[in-house]
Amino acid sequence: LKPSTFEGPTSHRFLQISRLLCIPAVQSLPLIHITYEISRWQDIMLNTLLRKSRAISSRSMPTRAGGLMVGAGLILSSAASSSPRQAFCNSAPPGDSTGFPRDASDSRKRISPSNARNKGPILEVLNKYLPVRFSEGDVLEIASGTGEHITHFATNLPQFTFQPSEYCGHASPNHEAQSVEDICESIIAWTEKLPNVKRPIPLDASAPCWHVSVDPPAGVPPKCVGMIASNIAHIAPPEVLEGLLAGASRILQPAGLLFLYGPFAIEGKALEDGNASFDAKLKSKNKDWGLRPVGAVVRQAELQGLQLISVEEMPSDNKTIVFTKRRTAIL
Repeated sequence: LKPSTFEGPTSHRFLQISRLLCIPAVQSLPLIHITYEISRWQDIMLNTLLRKSRAISSRSMPTRAGGLMVGAGLILSSAASSSPRQAFCNSAPPGDSTGFPRDASDSRKRISPSNARNKGPILEVLNKYLPVRFSEGDVLEIASGTGEHITHFATNLPQFTFQPSEYCGHASPNHEAQSVEDICESIIAWTEKLPNVKRPIPLDASAPCWHVSVDPPAGVPPKCVGMIASNIAHIAPPEVLEGLLAGASRILQPAGLLFLYGPFAIEGKALEDGNASFDAKLKSKNKDWGLRPVGAVVRQAELQGLQLISVEEMPSDNKTIVFTKRRTAIL
């Protein structure tokens, strides 16, 4: 899709959206999931993008390797393997088969049993480091999923402003495709009464630049003091973790903190029985998935100017790896 595809003022809006979502408005529109942010624009714009991108996605086009991400129990997905990357989610009317069960008191909300179990231990780690280093500031959560995590964190850390994010996909390998509107609806329902939580933004962790609200242009100082990424590394292709670490280096202030939660392996040490079974199951589903060794993650992070602070042991054989952004660049 070239800007000239659209006539009149719509062309200008396309350029604005391109900049907002870090989409190069030249040659062709990368086949991405047009997400929640675009719904703010005129219906004609969305309909035109949908029609054009469907036409493109029906052709033979290269895909970015892997194309699957997960966070807070949510797979951030584009098409896997060799099929063309879809520009939009398959948008059958969302039902319970597309995600975690809905809250009986508010059908907009999704509920993940694992989020209820691990939000407390993750908050303990956040409390151990964030308030000690910063008195206030913005904290980005990658792949906010149902919205339960960020609700718990924001409620208990009111001095910080939290930015949820999402990307179109599946709530788990066993769920059908879920529209980003459905995902964001749950995040908004959980957080709408919290003054220190912003509206969710579209964010592809593997992209070379992120939403302009968190990834400022060159010359503008970063404003995030923290970044949280839960349950991503083990169920994503390598470029997602690479993009996540590179993104943390861009968006964090000097001395800012990155928290990576999930199951990880320890080099030279056998996996616990539960994690060994889980690792084998993941690799049987996708060769790019599996538990990442902590040492390998640390080495990748160091290349991005991130320094290891601690590896915190968590319940159910999980870990939270805590990094800080170096105050000075590596020469």
